[in-house]
Amino acid sequence: MAESFEKKIWETLSQVNVNDKVEKKNGLTYLSWAWGVLMEYYPQSSYTINPPTTELDGSMMVSVTLTIKEDGNEAARFMWLPVMDFKNHAIKSPNSVDINKATMRCLTKAISMFGLGLHA
Repeated sequence: MAESFEKKIWETLSQVNVNDKVEKKNGLTYLSWAWGVLMEYYPQSSYTINPPTTELDGSMMVSVTLTIKEDGNEAARFMWLPVMDFKNHAIKSPNSVDINKATMRCLTKAISMFGLGLHA
């Protein structure tokens, strides 16, 4: 039986050492430049930023659909994340900068769902 494309992605990305791209801020760990690392392995990949949703309390949720592609194969993952402040609390009525930051964190989280940053 042939190996699935998703398994191939996981086996490839989970072995990538990204420790030199990890940043610490306010006691939290961030994986910087995850998109750039992904492009080194799967340059045909793309993502879609889905419209944010507003929750009942006025906070917002962002989401991203990441599609990794290679030679006619593709695998997609959907990830979501609330728009949060530096203390990881939801922001009510976030501004465009807050939404942008959350969206980029959400993209990094989607990339991690394929295995990148597993050992960071």
